[in-house]
Amino acid sequence: MKKNINEKISSEISDEKYKLRTDHINELQYSISNSPDDFSNRQMLAILIYSRDGLESSLPYFHDAFRYANEANEAIEIHNQLGDIFSTEGRLGEAQSEYAAALAVAEQLAVTEPGNVKVLRDVSVSQNKLGNVDFATGNLSSARKRFETSIEAMFRLTKLNPGNVDLQEDLAVCYDRLGDVNLAIGHLVDARTCFETSLAIRASIVDDEPSNIWWQRKLSISYDKLGDIEVVEGNFSAARARFKASLAIAEKLAAARPESAELLRDLSVSYNKLGDVEVAAGKIAAGRSCYETSLATRRTIADNEPNNSGAQRDLSVSYDKLGDIELGVGNLAAARAHYEASLAIREMLAAEEPSNVQWQRDLSVSYGKLGNVEIAAGHLSIARAHFEADLSVADRLASIEPSNADWQRDVWASNGKLGQLALMEGNFERALIHFRKGKTVMETLASRWPDHPGFASDLEVVRGIIAKVEAEVGGAG
Repeated sequence: MKKNINEKISSEISDEKYKLRTDHINELQYSISNSPDDFSNRQMLAILIYSRDGLESSLPYFHDAFRYANEANEAIEIHNQLGDIFSTEGRLGEAQSEYAAALAVAEQLAVTEPGNVKVLRDVSVSQNKLGNVDFATGNLSSARKRFETSIEAMFRLTKLNPGNVDLQEDLAVCYDRLGDVNLAIGHLVDARTCFETSLAIRASIVDDEPSNIWWQRKLSISYDKLGDIEVVEGNFSAARARFKASLAIAEKLAAARPESAELLRDLSVSYNKLGDVEVAAGKIAAGRSCYETSLATRRTIADNEPNNSGAQRDLSVSYDKLGDIELGVGNLAAARAHYEASLAIREMLAAEEPSNVQWQRDLSVSYGKLGNVEIAAGHLSIARAHFEADLSVADRLASIEPSNADWQRDVWASNGKLGQLALMEGNFERALIHFRKGKTVMETLASRWPDHPGFASDLEVVRGIIAKVEAEVGGAG
């Protein structure tokens, strides 16, 4: 019955969204018939077609808008929008091509208009976007170079325009991204320096414009990133202080504008961050309390905006966090209930937007978590069904985009779970099949990006597991 209710709600929401988008599309098509050269209307039409009908249906409309781009900056906009969409869809190779095209146009303009602030900013933004793609594919050295180049360009711009706070914020974002890649590489000192630089920039902006909510929100991001560094290093008291500084900002802004879903979401994120550090510090009750507060906040947002798929997804993440806590303390019935609540939301989202790869990947995560509960409960056959569903999604996504490192790594993780399950059942041959599939994936990633510490570590782990199982099989024989 619960699933039928979810499906009914999903259908009603989907129908309402479809009608609203169709009405807007009809209005735009009428406007275009009267003003066929209007680039902005054609651009907006392409975006709405994408939101209603998906990527493939929208591509001709984006290409049509591109043909009506009268200025180079409009061409850059289309390339970047397509790049963002391809990136969201997980099609990183195509995203990279669009961002590279945007960069090429921007660099050409920069030669002819060396003092044009917008053009120089476009160059920096395109470098950042290409760095994001490199990061997602696992090419960390290239990503770092992109972000460093972006910082250099943005730093020059801020010196030429010292009063432009938007450029200051752009520079802070560049430092954040360089910090993220240094954190992924394991260069914690460099990452901390980047995040502290970003924090200093944002604190200065807030000092100049203390009433600006946007800058306050950005300042809270910097506190969160520094908190993340402290968690990695095991400095839980320092992490807690950073996250509480972020929470203080979120609480103040949410109280000032309680109707803002965006500010309420910031509040929920801050509680989750605090929950994470409490759990890492072994303070389970405090962590649970933070997660429950976050869940309550997200329920409010989802209830107020039932058409907001992002709010629904956030709700599922909160259920997962509470499930993780209950699983950790051995409360399997409660863990299962939380994970099932999360899965119900994700099934609804995936049914509403079957082409949304994020919703599909979320499904995979839910199946894996439910499998972990059944392993702990000793229900191995049920666990296998969940893990196989997890692997099915992971295999499908990995086949869509071989360059997406996260999706490829998911294949190893899913096979690893099935391999461990097979070991528990005493089926060494089946275990080896799964572990060897995982090894193949990690060998490909590690050989493609040898400087990625995570890939090298995963490969070492799976090779060690295989060697141990092969030794046991040989000993048994």
